[in-house]
Amino acid sequence: MIIEILFEDEALVAINKPASILSVPGNNLNLTSAHEYIEQQLNAPLHVVHRLDCATSGVMLFAKTKLSQRLMHHEFRRRRVSKKYSAVLSVLPPEVCGHISLPLTSDWPNRPKQKVCKIEGKASETLWRCFDPNNLQAFGEPALLTAPSVHVLLKPITGRTHQLRVHMAAIGCPILGDTFYAGPQAQAERLLLHATTIYFKHPLTGRSTGINCPVNFCNFL
Repeated sequence: MIIEILFEDEALVAINKPASILSVPGNNLNLTSAHEYIEQQLNAPLHVVHRLDCATSGVMLFAKTKLSQRLMHHEFRRRRVSKKYSAVLSVLPPEVCGHISLPLTSDWPNRPKQKVCKIEGKASETLWRCFDPNNLQAFGEPALLTAPSVHVLLKPITGRTHQLRVHMAAIGCPILGDTFYAGPQAQAERLLLHATTIYFKHPLTGRSTGINCPVNFCNFL
C-alpha cells in the first residue's frame, strides 16, 4: 500500500491515513499499520506523534526525530494543537451547532468501547457545527447536507479515545458507519469520520503550521 504524504520536512511527516488501518502496530501481527507502511515507504524510522482510531481516516503526524516528537507531545499536552474532523451523522441534530461536555471512561466489559460516566469519567469536550447548505465552502471543503444524513464539522477540545463517536451518539446523532455506537439503521460501508485539518506550532521553526486533507463522503452515502 502507498500512503499519501500531505507534508514532509526535516522534522515531520503528515500522511492521509486510510480508514480501517491501525495507526500503530497492534496485537494482531498479521495487520500492517500506517506507521509501518510509511516507514517502509520512506525507508526511515519515524516516531508517533498522535493516533487516529482504526476506522477513522485523515491527517496523522509522525516525527523524524525524538526531539521533534518530544516537542510535539508537549504541544498536545498543553492543548495547543487544534484538530478538526468532518463527519456524516445519521440523524439531523436539533440545532445547527453545539458544545458537548460529557466525561468519558473505558467500558471495560465491552473493550475497546468507551462510555459516558459522570463518576469515573475524564472531562471531555467537543464542539460541533453543521455545514451551511447555503455556503458550500463554509469550512474550505464541499458540504454534504442530504436527508436523512447531515454533514458536520467536529472540533475536539480534549483527546479521549473514541471521543467524537461517543459524544455524537450520546446526543442521539451517531456517526454513520459506526459499528460501535450506532444502530443497524445507521450503518455504511465505512465510518464516515475523517480528520480534515490540524494546526500546530512547528517544533523547529516555531511557525504556525496547518495541514489540510479534504474528504468526499459521496461514494459511501
